[in-house]
Amino acid sequence: MTAVGHIHKYKFSDTVIVLPKTTYYVVDPCYVFTDDQFWDAFCQFSFEGMPEGGVKPEVWMEVNDMPVYTFSTNYGDGVYPVTTMSPKELMGEVGVDSGTLSFIPYKLVKELGQVGRGSGTYVGELEGVPLYNDGDVTFGHIVITTSGTDDVEAGMDEW
Repeated sequence: MTAVGHIHKYKFSDTVIVLPKTTYYVVDPCYVFTDDQFWDAFCQFSFEGMPEGGVKPEVWMEVNDMPVYTFSTNYGDGVYPVTTMSPKELMGEVGVDSGTLSFIPYKLVKELGQVGRGSGTYVGELEGVPLYNDGDVTFGHIVITTSGTDDVEAGMDEW
């Protein structure tokens, strides 16, 4: 069994971070960031300053000096499609148990020993700033739709 790496440095931000060109994995962050101290700090930051029951739609963070983008799904837990923009094709699907999804550098997923945990989708090399709109995110040629569907089949039927 591979030894699990650890989170030795992190910071959270409400400020946009331009994600560098690297290979990304889209996954529920609870499957990659399994350190209880980190997860508690992440959750506290996500709710900080929000009305009761509210959560920040986007959280930018650096973990072990690598940038991570996390966003809230519009309908919480479920299974959501990951598609390409043009032509619109299903790349995969992601299961959500924490109400959030993250674009995490694949290098960090490997470093933390979390490859294969959760139902994520490898989306290849991307760079720039993900665009968030009411639970949907576009990043490069990738689209994740969480605003009007509770499952992959319903999302694909809308096209």
